Amino acid sequence: MQHECKITVLEAKVFPELQEKYLADPKPGPCPLFKAGDAFILKRTPEQDDFYHLMNGKFCGEAWDAVSRYVYTALQGWLHHEKLDER
Repeated sequence: MQHECKITVLEAKVFPELQEKYLADPKPGPCPLFKAGDAFILKRTPEQDDFYHLMNGKFCGEAWDAVSRYVYTALQGWLHHEKLDER
């Protein structure tokens, strides 16, 4: 069975005070890759493997690190019918 995973950007926040304090470039501004409402469909098939290619450059490493474990789980089909043992 093959699965797809949809990622939707709900909001894109900017925290200028934290950027100034912690980043090498203190004024980078908002993320240039994501806007609220953006949606991505990921597939993992023999023909198309979005998981191991960071969506072909559509995700930066930090954003991918934040969501990749959930995407992997969804692409394996765990979110559809499996229920974890609650013992």
